[in-house]
Amino acid sequence: MRTGVARRCLPCRLCKGARLLAASLALCVAGSASAVGQPPDASPESTIEPERSRNAHDEPSFFVLPIRTELQRRLIANGKPVNALIELNGFITMGKKGVERMRALDILAVRRALAAIKTRDPDASVVFMIGFLGETLPGMQELLSREHELLTKECRDLAKEAKLRVTEISGAWNGTPAIWPKVAAAAQAIDVSKETDREEAATDAEVRAYPVRTKVSELLTSWFQGSTGKGSNCVVYFSRPIDPTQDPLIGAALEARTADVIKRLNLSRKERIDYHLVVRASSHAAWQRNHDAIHNRFIGKEAIALTQRLGFKDNSVTW
Repeated sequence: MRTGVARRCLPCRLCKGARLLAASLALCVAGSASAVGQPPDASPESTIEPERSRNAHDEPSFFVLPIRTELQRRLIANGKPVNALIELNGFITMGKKGVERMRALDILAVRRALAAIKTRDPDASVVFMIGFLGETLPGMQELLSREHELLTKECRDLAKEAKLRVTEISGAWNGTPAIWPKVAAAAQAIDVSKETDREEAATDAEVRAYPVRTKVSELLTSWFQGSTGKGSNCVVYFSRPIDPTQDPLIGAALEARTADVIKRLNLSRKERIDYHLVVRASSHAAWQRNHDAIHNRFIGKEAIALTQRLGFKDNSVTW
């Protein structure tokens, strides 16, 4: 999947045949073995479990967000049951092995966090998101993919150790410089005791629209789009695959249904709307036609016009 906005093409979801865009790519990855469970190094330091360095310049290695609403489950797990998101700093372990790697990951703190989730709900399920959030150099894709693979195995091992179910392990890629510490600080600043608003969808047969009413969802919809500012106010999922022969892509009938569904949300603010489109992929040629239509026609002029007619100021587009 990919994301773009009317004002610029945003880096969001990866898909075959397109450049890496800076936002959220969700892909499930299998894995069972883990570097965490490997025999310790031969050095004397490896005979004890390492505490992480607490130097002032250290970036946080992870943060945890509770997942409580229908929208949050849709954003990070395609609607599957999940209780918590564990976001890891994918850059922090690169090039490290053994005890040095465990210390960088802050393995003891991760284990404590997973144990706390298990204590609150013995049947809890979690999503791990490996975040490569920050600027990368050209030609690093292979190295990043290898690191993603290693962390995926370690996440599965840690979840197994904590006796937690794993809903999904995904990768989040965002090329905005120095965004990780900002995202982590924003996550840690959320008062989860106040996260009580419901974010349930208004729907019809082809449109599902969610209100954004919690700080967690605000954060998810902002850094997925390359910032740590205000997120969207409304997230819309279309279930009908787009028809590249239609001009505009979101025709009058579907637009009217979308407007009706959004009206039922009673939104107090309409700054930004996020569109999630479905790409028909019966063949590579069909996929390419859909991709080209969204990228070359909808993102930009069509999306801006639709956004204004729906009463919003800004938009993002994911497919």
